[in-house]
Amino acid sequence: MNQFMLALALGKVVHGLLVSVVTVALGTHGLAKALKLGPVSDSLAQGNHAVAVLYVGSIGSLALLARHSVTAPFVALDLMLHTQETSWLLFMWFAIYATVHVGLALFIGAAAIGTAVLVFNALTRRVDELQLIREGKLAPALVLAAVMVATACLLAPGLASALDALLPMPALGRYVLPI
Repeated sequence: MNQFMLALALGKVVHGLLVSVVTVALGTHGLAKALKLGPVSDSLAQGNHAVAVLYVGSIGSLALLARHSVTAPFVALDLMLHTQETSWLLFMWFAIYATVHVGLALFIGAAAIGTAVLVFNALTRRVDELQLIREGKLAPALVLAAVMVATACLLAPGLASALDALLPMPALGRYVLPI
């Protein structure tokens, strides 16, 4: 048994678990504050399905955006482990990179999703979706959840590329295509 690889795998699991906890907290409590939906527990205890659907859209869309940030730092770390000596300093730096990577993904993602919801609300001036959701109307919640997920799906590749530029990738050599 390779204890080093086991410790690294457990680190990946713990990192993923921490990111999921932060994503759920941001997707529920952050959304509730940003959209003035009231306390999460109150809405759910009252059985407001519309608010629940909006939370599902928020958590799902943030998870889509954070997914790459969970895997990318470890891909870079795995490559580094094959090209240089391992040290605790290397792991400390990668822990910092992974935290910054996830933090930026969630911050930019939350801002983009919030902007998409505000733009959608501005485009539908005759309908106050958020008020209808507070009242428990399901239809606008489904539409806004779809807007959130669609925004995340379209934002994810660009965000992943931008954040990958922050990762310290090892030099693997250059391959020149024969032309």
